[in-house]
Amino acid sequence: MLVEMRPFSESWRSRCRAFTLIELLVVMTVIMVLLAIGIGVLPSLFEGQKAKKAVADIAVIQTALEKYKSQFGTYPKRLDANTDMGKHLFNSLNGKVSGKGDPTQVKPMLNLSVLDTANSNMPNFNDSAQSSWVDNRIVDPWGNEYVYRFDPEREKFGSWKNFTYALFSMGPDGAYDDVSAEGVYNPNSDNNADNVHAE
Repeated sequence: MLVEMRPFSESWRSRCRAFTLIELLVVMTVIMVLLAIGIGVLPSLFEGQKAKKAVADIAVIQTALEKYKSQFGTYPKRLDANTDMGKHLFNSLNGKVSGKGDPTQVKPMLNLSVLDTANSNMPNFNDSAQSSWVDNRIVDPWGNEYVYRFDPEREKFGSWKNFTYALFSMGPDGAYDDVSAEGVYNPNSDNNADNVHAE
């Protein structure tokens, strides 16, 4: 059986045309505009996720603080003027410091599996000596330690939500205005505007 070969016709060639340079440029421009919009939106999405993580972390810490208070009758408090509150909070909620500041050995009150820490040092629960306290801190999604302040001499830190303690993340700028000499925490001050607070 013979197959007859016919030459390509001009009409077939005109139907199978390629993209023109202008069409390619338009498509590339649309893609670049969409990418620019996406790149502009992504950072704010990531910041929003970090803020949500900080709120969840604070809720975990608050639960541990209530467990601590039910056991010792007080929240972890400053022991003296040199107390490193970040380290003290970590060790207190991990069962290494009693309400009076004495070394102790109790069940940890903090679920570290859902929190980030500044380093991998963890308390040795088989050693109740103060030397076994570790230089570790609970850190927020921006890598800064959570700020915790408690003054047992005051019923609350000013009028701020009737909290007896201040607990917050410094937010993306890593800056904050600390509790004043009167023990008042102002969440609306300039450096505290982006802080994530206990609710």
